[in-house]
Amino acid sequence: MVEDKHYPHEFFAESIRQRHAHTTAMSISPATTQAEIQHTASQSDVVIVVTVNAYLDQQQVDLVHSLLQSGRPIIGIAVYNPYDLLAFPELGAYLVTYEYSEPALTAAVRVLFGEIQPQGHLPVSLSGLYPRGHATFPAVDSKSSSEVQD
Repeated sequence: MVEDKHYPHEFFAESIRQRHAHTTAMSISPATTQAEIQHTASQSDVVIVVTVNAYLDQQQVDLVHSLLQSGRPIIGIAVYNPYDLLAFPELGAYLVTYEYSEPALTAAVRVLFGEIQPQGHLPVSLSGLYPRGHATFPAVDSKSSSEVQD
């Protein structure tokens, strides 16, 4: 996770731990080494990376690219806007909350664990990736593996 003392990153990690006890949270700072990041990723079945305006921050872009090379499944969560995906379009699983608040993070965790269906459509286009109004939601029903297109 990208660390900012004004944001509820510990709340997000704890919300995940309530559903999956074997969770390791790592806040990234400029002092965090690439070896620490890769070690934590290598010990994980899935990596969830939270970004904050990453399309404007090369350190976050480098982090996500590094995680993508780890071979682990990566889920990206942009907490301000969808433009972060422009910096790493190869990311396969991506969710946007549009705010970094406890209610928004609670909703994101509930989506990740299949408790609720994601909602909404892109309010903007992501040049070369998705048009304005796009939405692709994986089916929450475990009996269906198809995607729901709106």
